[in-house]
Amino acid sequence: CATTLPSKLGLPFPTWTLSKLRRYLADHHELFLSREGLRQLLARHGLSWQKAKSWQQSHDPQFRQKRDAIVALYTDPPAGALVLCVDQKGPVQLRRYPGGGYASGGKAPRYTSEYVRHGTLYVLGALCPQSGQVWARCFSHYTRLTVIWFLKWLLAQLPGEQEIYLIWDNASPHTAHAVRKWLEKHAPGRVHLRFTPSKAAWLNLIEAGWPTFSRDVLRGAEFGSKAQFREA
Repeated sequence: CATTLPSKLGLPFPTWTLSKLRRYLADHHELFLSREGLRQLLARHGLSWQKAKSWQQSHDPQFRQKRDAIVALYTDPPAGALVLCVDQKGPVQLRRYPGGGYASGGKAPRYTSEYVRHGTLYVLGALCPQSGQVWARCFSHYTRLTVIWFLKWLLAQLPGEQEIYLIWDNASPHTAHAVRKWLEKHAPGRVHLRFTPSKAAWLNLIEAGWPTFSRDVLRGAEFGSKAQFREA
């Protein structure tokens, strides 16, 4: 019965625990086992606790075309062109973040569970997958004006006429008409936009960089101001 949902057995809870399964076996099958005995019995029969897994499936009608175009930029970028993966992280709360650390005497650092939040910020970043270089800025809001300001700043860091391919998602600040008009006016023919399919953020390699950001910038940090966060 371990593989049967409790609700199908008329029980008023959705999933088993060892204690509930022990009680059910004792009450309905007169099988009396300790927690450890039950765990070993389940293990002998190849039964282990399994967490449910989930995934997102893109229903974008142009999924294949968009995917192939982005993968080609990673594996065989146009000669002389710069490929950049762009995305935002946030809003990030400016507060104290818990994190482990070395301590003497085997005692972990202790902090009060209370904290003060000093506002929020967004981080907008561009990753070059070929070199690993990242360009990033912080913003109080994330709108089409934020994206335009970031693109203006980013292009200033990349002087010359090198072609640029931007890979990003279909967020409204990215698809805004104002963003396209700005690029047509200030970078005509230089910046090419490649949008990931819906629900396919994994095609944007900067998504793999945000966990590194959380680990190296947020974990164990305490931010008392927006200036401290920008510096970090």
